[in-house]
Amino acid sequence: MFKQNFTVVASKVILTLTLTLLLNIAYAVATPLKPISVMLDWYINPDHTPLLIAQSKGYFKQAGLKVTLMAPSDTSDALKLVAANQVTYGVSYPNTVKQAQARDLPIVRIGNLIDQPLLSMVVLKNGPIKTLKNLKGKTIAVNNLGSHHQILDAMLHDANLTRHNITLIDVHYNVIQSLLSHRVDALMNVMRNVEVVELENMGYPVRVFLPEDYGLKPDAGLIFITHKNNGVDNKAFMHAVNQGKAYWVKHPNESWRLVIKDYPTLDTPMTKKVWDATLKMI
Repeated sequence: MFKQNFTVVASKVILTLTLTLLLNIAYAVATPLKPISVMLDWYINPDHTPLLIAQSKGYFKQAGLKVTLMAPSDTSDALKLVAANQVTYGVSYPNTVKQAQARDLPIVRIGNLIDQPLLSMVVLKNGPIKTLKNLKGKTIAVNNLGSHHQILDAMLHDANLTRHNITLIDVHYNVIQSLLSHRVDALMNVMRNVEVVELENMGYPVRVFLPEDYGLKPDAGLIFITHKNNGVDNKAFMHAVNQGKAYWVKHPNESWRLVIKDYPTLDTPMTKKVWDATLKMI
């Protein structure tokens, strides 16, 4: 009798679990994924790994999101398009976002992509600039004239200089070439995990000046922004991104395989070096 009752109970439990699973699958199929657009700060690179893993592992889909990653034509695109509510999220820099908020742009910061500081000033090690004082009368390249002036001003102030003592030019994406061709004397706002690694790998040792060494409080390297009235569950998006981060930290080798499978153009020795440097910033 006990055996028969147990069999009946077990059958009911299995039937209940099966029905629950089928209902969940049916709900998932019936519930459309919410389309989300993310304007990146640059072309796809190791900085964006948490996003790429969240895509590959299905974390966005689990959160009910269909995410499209978009590369900008200009480094300021993310800020402009988020403020205009033309994209859901943007990848930007903390200081740039603070400046935009001071101008009353309707944007909010919702979380970090890269937790550690990334921006730096770079000069060739065998060049004439040994300290920031040597920047007087020199030309400095940036990739966006309107951003990060607070960082530059603080670094110049430490050397008793101002922007009147230097020349700034916008080189857009041609930062490394502008330095190697001696068009400029220094690079500002470059990534210490990208351009620094690339230059030294090319055989050009560099001297790196870090903003946090000149009185600036360290902040995240890259952050996510959105329009303050976007009407989207930001927590669901950030949860999926953080799942991507956690997987990257715990499974770096498998993460690399996943990323280069989806983005085979990243499969180069140089990108792998940048990847390894970026992982230390998470």
